[in-house]
Amino acid sequence: MCHVSLVAADPEAGARDFGDRSVALNTRAKVSLRARSLRAAGAGKGAFAAGSPELLYQSIIGTTIRAPELLTDLDGSSGLFFVFSDLSVRVHGHYRLKGEQPRSDVVTTVYTDPFVMYPPKNYPGLTESTRLSKWFSYQGATMSVRRYMVDSQAK
Repeated sequence: MCHVSLVAADPEAGARDFGDRSVALNTRAKVSLRARSLRAAGAGKGAFAAGSPELLYQSIIGTTIRAPELLTDLDGSSGLFFVFSDLSVRVHGHYRLKGEQPRSDVVTTVYTDPFVMYPPKNYPGLTESTRLSKWFSYQGATMSVRRYMVDSQAK
């Protein structure tokens, strides 16, 4: 089994880890919860702690735990691969995925290369799926791949 989490990556410093970013502060909820707590009488009912679940939301959604799949890579070498095909990041920024695989008393950790999550208005559009993704899909790994790209500039 492998578990992935979202970590921040500093684009200038390469791929340094700045901590888990799998949960983010919900600023909209904070405003409404603070207003409710101010209306409440006393510190009892209606007062919320800083770590209250209503103030937080998942910034990475999808299946974050996977079992390995026996697949061959592009060189024809067999191996165990973890395919996380339904992950989505809700907050724009520079990130990496951190994969951890516990083995008895040792935990193996691996990091992806840094990637950028864009806000919707700056999203550059879809790119063609990688050769490796297409090859894994051909072997039966569950994932959606784009077989070809349509040029959005063509009319």
